[in-house]
Parts: sequence; C-alpha cells; structure tokens
Amino acid sequence: MLHNSIYSFIHLAEIRNYTTTAQVLHVSQSTISKHIQFLENSLGNKLFTKNENELKLTSLGQDVLPLFRQLATVESQIIDHSMRITDKTELVLGASHTYIEFFDSLFELEFNEQHPNIKTSLMINGCEQLLPMIIEDKLDFALITAPLTDPNLEAYTFGEFDIYLLCHPEHPLAEQTVTLQDIYNEALILRESDSCIIKCINMYLESNNSKIQEFSNISINCSNKLIKQRLKANHGIAFLFDIVVEEELKNQDLKRIYLENDIEPAPISLVKAKDKALSNADYTFIEYIANCYEEHSFLEPVGLF
Repeated sequence: MLHNSIYSFIHLAEIRNYTTTAQVLHVSQSTISKHIQFLENSLGNKLFTKNENELKLTSLGQDVLPLFRQLATVESQIIDHSMRITDKTELVLGASHTYIEFFDSLFELEFNEQHPNIKTSLMINGCEQLLPMIIEDKLDFALITAPLTDPNLEAYTFGEFDIYLLCHPEHPLAEQTVTLQDIYNEALILRESDSCIIKCINMYLESNNSKIQEFSNISINCSNKLIKQRLKANHGIAFLFDIVVEEELKNQDLKRIYLENDIEPAPISLVKAKDKALSNADYTFIEYIANCYEEHSFLEPVGLF
C-alpha cells in the first residue's frame, strides 16, 4: 500500500495550506511536514516553495503530482476490487438458448440447492449478446455452444456438439455428399442471427471462402422445435446440433446431408473475461460445472479443466 506521505502531498498540493490539510486528514500539522520532508529527501529535491506566505509547487512537484494521483487511484481500485472479490456472494450467469434447452437442470436448480449461500441470476440470450456482457463485467460467466474469437475472453471447454445438415428423408439430397455450391439454391432454415449455431456456421462458411448471403432462399426460426417441424414437412434443409436431432435420426424422421468439407464441432464452454479475478464463489461454480459434466456420460470431454 502507498505510504501516507503520498496522500499528504496530494492533499497539500490541492489545498496549499498545512493547517487545513492536517485538519482534512485528521493528523497534526507536524505530521504533514514530516511526510513532505520524507518525500523530498527520497526524491532529492523540494516539492514546494513558499513565496510571501503562498505555497507553490516546484517543477518537481508539478511533475510528480499526476503520477502520485494515478498511484492513489490504482490503489483505491485494488482495495475496492479486493473487497468485492472477498465478499462476493452472487453470480450473474448467462446461457445460450441451446444450452438451456438441454442442460438447464444441471446447474440452475442443483447449484442453488447445494450452495444456498451463493445467489445466482440467469440471463438467457444468444451468443452475440452474451459475450460482450462478459467483457463489460455485466456477467460473471456464460455457458455457450460456440467457439471464441475475442482475445478478451477465455473458455473452459468440457464437451462438444457436432453440427449436422439435415432434411426430410424424401428430399433429393438426403444421405448425399454435396458441396456448398450444391445447396446455395435450397430453402435453408436457420436459427436467429445471434445464436451459437449461426456463429459456428458463419465461421465454417468463412473458412470455405463463402458467406451466408450466397444462399438465395433463407428463412429464420427462433427454436429448434419449429425448425424440426418444418424439416419433417419437407420445407427445406437446416443446420442443427446433433443432440437436437438424436431421436429424429434414430427414428429416421430426418436424414443427414453430408458436406464435402466437414464442419468443426461446436465446443460446449464456460466463458469468462480473460483477466477476471476469481472469487471463492466463482471457483465454487467452476468446480460444480466441471463435476456435472464428469457425471454425465452423454458428453465426451475434450479438455476438462
């Protein structure tokens, strides 16, 4: 922590009176004098001059004042942050729609039951809304099913989803291997633009020198259930996570279309700000999530932390 002499100097530089500065800091005037003398001896030169009872900063005093103010501000921020981390008993969590659809019971209810002293609040939204909120310190963590591209974030990955291109069993492309060019004119049914799967698809298209605008017939549905209904009615093709269509593929209600260049699996991740200082509550939640996915065999761990 900063020596008290620095605070005495900052206040005296602003007030320009030893007596008043001592009163503000609740110390004696001799203490202020000793603090200034200590700094001047340490720096090897005078910080103040007195001309006709007017206290003025020397050239050195003018140079070091903004630096000492910065140090005082940083110290205050460190103390505030330390107190917040130590006393933290609330977690603000975010989760993508797909995550909540399949894993809600894994953490929201059970975590609160196991750790009643830690209050949690949950925001459900698309990846493109959740990730900036972590950087802005509006969320402690987000549970998403998409890769990260922002260097200000880091993810603990504990599983992955494959991404399938799907259609009705009687669709001409069912069980066929195709290129992207082969499907540009197909009726493509997509999730909303801020969803995790769209983030994955956009990255895949970009890696193949393509973009979503190449598709001539796009419609948007905000739920996996509605998309599957449209596929079963043979109204188009769609990209969905494998876990979403396990039953439909098993019952042959839907079929896959195979792309020549496979789509990279989507990681299932717990995301936090890269430089986030973790509190005891944070560590408790991270450990809980890790244990959850060790206990659920339907996920293949690919980097459990």
